[in-house]
Parts: sequence; structure tokens; C-alpha cells
Amino acid sequence: MTQELTVVEKRKTIIDLLGKIEPRMKKLIAPHLTPARMLRLAIGAFETTPKLLDCTPTSLLRCVMQASLLGLEINSPLQQAYLVPFFNKGRMECVLIPDYRGLMDLARASEKVESLYAEIVYEKDSFIYQLGSNPFLEHTKTLDAKPGDPKAVYAIAFLSGAQHAVFEVIPYRDIIALRDRIAAKNKGADSPWKTDEAAMARKTAIKRLCKWLPRDPKLGRATTLDNRFEQGESQEFEDDIIDIVAEATGVDPASEKGQPPIQKPQAKTDSQPAPGSADDDQTVITTITSAVAREGTKKDGKTKYHTYFVETSEPNKYSTFSDTLGAECIALEGKTVNLIWRAAGQYRNVVGVSEVSEASE
Repeated sequence: MTQELTVVEKRKTIIDLLGKIEPRMKKLIAPHLTPARMLRLAIGAFETTPKLLDCTPTSLLRCVMQASLLGLEINSPLQQAYLVPFFNKGRMECVLIPDYRGLMDLARASEKVESLYAEIVYEKDSFIYQLGSNPFLEHTKTLDAKPGDPKAVYAIAFLSGAQHAVFEVIPYRDIIALRDRIAAKNKGADSPWKTDEAAMARKTAIKRLCKWLPRDPKLGRATTLDNRFEQGESQEFEDDIIDIVAEATGVDPASEKGQPPIQKPQAKTDSQPAPGSADDDQTVITTITSAVAREGTKKDGKTKYHTYFVETSEPNKYSTFSDTLGAECIALEGKTVNLIWRAAGQYRNVVGVSEVSEASE
């Protein structure tokens, strides 16, 4: 029963955070989608992949925002992109993995791309291609129920006004080598290479074909996201998405390495009142497990501000400290403190417990 409650609470926390970013999504989301649609898809993904609820909130929100910007539905029957839980450096993170179908949809959005597809060639297929001044590719699939092992994968596109189709052919031994390199870099990851190798092989061919296609920012961004995951790198971009996610969570993504997964909140007690209570100064003895500051600039382009993320051992999270108090929290990281606030949740002071003991003697 306790585990069920924990899952419900994690789900509610993430849904609340998604609600915070919904108004900002309207400015970034692709025209054919709506924020409400993307949020429904995200919530549906939690049902089919419960491990997503163990991911850091910032990584989850970042992936939803990235998919919204690209115009790719997540974990839907269109099979355009997927939210995938990924165990990275001691914690679970969410990564956005575009499907080969999603990449094809982005490429086809260009008026210059008339048609595009990718196929796997098996041993019993008839397959021949030629490069040079008169390139061509012919592929006849076998009707045999056992077509043999895959021997190549290719992607081909027909461009408006072009005399010949453009294509990329990859020997399947190269696909296997790539799969093994990715597995070595992303050990323990729930990689789609394990569950749908054929789709990943097609996507690899499409990504290589992209160099022959009209340049498109969204297609470029999608392939970069996928490449970064395969190389074990961060999927973050220095853009508005970082600010939107930080504003919703109170967490600087650059310092997320210290952020724990969502945890079950503890019931309040007399010695642990909620910020904003009607009482006078309230004090709780707690341990500051991490404290970081993120500097931002307001819309006027001049005014600087800091958002402080302070994680305590309860594990309540507070992020509305003044600059002075936030600096004190950073200085007292790892120490047991008295956290003091006034009515309406205005944080007044934070003092090391040892200092309080010395002062009372």
C-alpha cells in the first residue's frame, strides 16, 4: 500500500509541474499540436512506463518541452518519439528519443522532400545499388517467411526538381558495431537498441541521409538530441527551455547532478510547520543536503536575480530565499541547521545548530 501511495504522489507532483509549464508551452509548441495534447500524452506515458516517475523532474519537463518544440508526439500511436528512463551517474533521468518515423515526418515537412523512407535488406532479398554519375538503387524483398539475417540498411529520398534520388546504404556490420559502442557508453540504460533494433537501424540510415536533405532547424535539433543520447552526453540546449524548466522546478539544470528523485513528502508536525503558516517565527531543525544558486536576468535585460534551490533532509525543498540567506545556505551545506521563517512563508534566518547551542550557554 505504501508503494502505491508513493507512485500516486510522484505522479501528482509531476502533473503539477507540467501544469506550471503549460502556459509557456503555447509560445514554443509546433502549430499542429496543443499543450493540452502533449500533457495528456506525457501523463499517458507515465501509465505505460512507470519508471518515468523515478526520473528527475527537470529531465522529464525538459523532454516534454523539447518534443513540443519539435512537434513530435511522445509515446503515441504515431510512434514519433519516446520518453525513456535512463540510469545515469547514480540517478534516473528522462531522455527524449526520436523514432525514425518522427525524423521522416520532420524531413517531409520540407516542400523540397517529395518522399523518404528507410528499409532493411535481408540475405534473401534482391538488392543492387550504384554510386557515381548515374546513381540508382533497386531492392526487391523476398516473400520467404525466413528472409535470413540483415545485411544492410538504407534510407532514400526523392527531392523536388532533382534528377536522381539521394540515398545512404550502411552495411549491417556497421550497425552492429554502432549498437555495441552505444551499449558500452550507456551501460544499464533501457535502450531502444535492445527492444527495437530494426527501428534504430532505420533511424541511423535516415540520420546519415540528412546531410543530403534541405537544412531544417527542427530536423537538425532532433538528430542532435538522438546523437547526444547515443554518445552519453546531455540533451540540454542553451535556450528558453532551460529557463522555463528552471522556473517551474526551482532547479538549475546545470546543477541537477545533486537533485534526488521525487520522494514522498512527510506529514507536517508541530515542530515542522509549513511555510506560510499563520504563526509567528517557526523553526525546524534540519540538514541542508545541497544548496545551489542560479543567476538569471529579467526581461529588461539589466536586472539580475538569483533562484536558490535548497534541499533538506525532510526532504522538503525551498527555493524562495533572499540572496543573503541563500548564500548562508550554500555556506552551511551538509550541516544541521535551524531553518526559521515567518508567517506567509518569508524565510528569516538559517543558523547552524552548534552556533545556537553556543549562544544559549
